Amino acid sequence: MKRRVFAIALMALMPIIAFGRLVQYYDDKTLIEKSTLVFVGKIKSVRHSGITTLLNYPTWDGLVFEWLYADVEVLEPIKEVQKGHIVHTVLLSVNESKSQEPMLRINAPGMLNPKRDEFFLFCLSPTTITNVFAAVTAPFDDDLSIFHLDRNDWNPNNYREGMKDERVALMWSLVDGKEKLIPLGAEQMREAYAKAIQVAPTNTLVYLQWEARTNANGWIANFPKGFETKKNANTK
Repeated sequence: MKRRVFAIALMALMPIIAFGRLVQYYDDKTLIEKSTLVFVGKIKSVRHSGITTLLNYPTWDGLVFEWLYADVEVLEPIKEVQKGHIVHTVLLSVNESKSQEPMLRINAPGMLNPKRDEFFLFCLSPTTITNVFAAVTAPFDDDLSIFHLDRNDWNPNNYREGMKDERVALMWSLVDGKEKLIPLGAEQMREAYAKAIQVAPTNTLVYLQWEARTNANGWIANFPKGFETKKNANTK
């Protein structure tokens, strides 16, 4: 009986263990409103940028994250970009060979592993580098603003009703089961979110370099490197 109770308690704690940190999740309409650029694009190239940063996450302390440069061709423009343009995008990555064992790597940032010729839906903000963009939810959750257009990644059976269903429906409207873009998908998206597309973006710059700061109570938080905050008695 005790074992059963323990097992049930452990199962109840799993969502907290796996998803304990807060994430910036926006519904589709809000995400488009907050974005400077929105488009369906194809990865033309991916390379190391040499731009690194520290980010504090449980079980990820001390790891150095690096931004990848990706040149992305606009296939279907949605907001503030034109077809055929190349958008310079950065995506967060980490050296897996230096990371901890998979079972210990919980609460990680939502990173992507883009490959040449893959299709994604991009919702981007400007960064501290001129003419370089990043996910609206970067650096913490690239995968909540940049979405791999592969139905295997967006199987409706993996999600419950709610916002996830909305996101799944959008992804499935843009690509078919053979990973081919659906010609009318982007047009339907432009029509469905016409009002959101017209909204001026409310995002700020995405900082590419971060540092952890600890207050007097021992709480650790990530701050843009060099970014000054109002000091108070609890900050050091």
